[in-house]
Amino acid sequence: MKKLSILLGLMLLLQPAVSAQEKDDAFPRHGFKVGVAGVPVIEGLMFGRFGEKFPIPSDNPSYIYSDYEGPRYMLGHLTAEYSYNCSRKFTLAAVAYMSGMWKNVYDYKGNRRGRESSVSVHILPTARFKYMDRPACTLYGSVGIGAWMSYDDNEFMAMPSVQVVPLGVTFGRKLYGFAESGFGMAFIGWSVGVGYRF
Repeated sequence: MKKLSILLGLMLLLQPAVSAQEKDDAFPRHGFKVGVAGVPVIEGLMFGRFGEKFPIPSDNPSYIYSDYEGPRYMLGHLTAEYSYNCSRKFTLAAVAYMSGMWKNVYDYKGNRRGRESSVSVHILPTARFKYMDRPACTLYGSVGIGAWMSYDDNEFMAMPSVQVVPLGVTFGRKLYGFAESGFGMAFIGWSVGVGYRF
């Protein structure tokens, strides 16, 4: 009976340490987030400045009677991400930046003949390093290396893509908001949105 009492007493003493260890190990492993991102880089370089008319050459009279393109417009990047927390300090993620672009085509009289559209996608496997990890606030940085793909006017294009986020922050627990500064081939500026951890 004495041995049983000692064993029960030791179990009661060790219970807080076991509970603390379980609580420490029980952090969310998976996450999804969606948002909008800043100024697109590759799209601007490949397709020119958005919202401007294409110049009509004046040295060739036949252009007067040719169809011409109006200004090109872009939605801006929408982002989607799935992440897996390998530890409290390191996360692997698959990030996508997606955008749509369009322009109208006119005949020489200025009548609209149709619309041309295109889609642009960056797919970036990303490594994220947390500077600070608290239940309600996280500071982090990340590097993503992947590919950019675009389908424009019946033409497919692809090239490598890199995106760096030197500083990002999340606010909230399971449901959270985020803001991150970034530069690279996907966007320059800020990305903001919401996410969910589970």
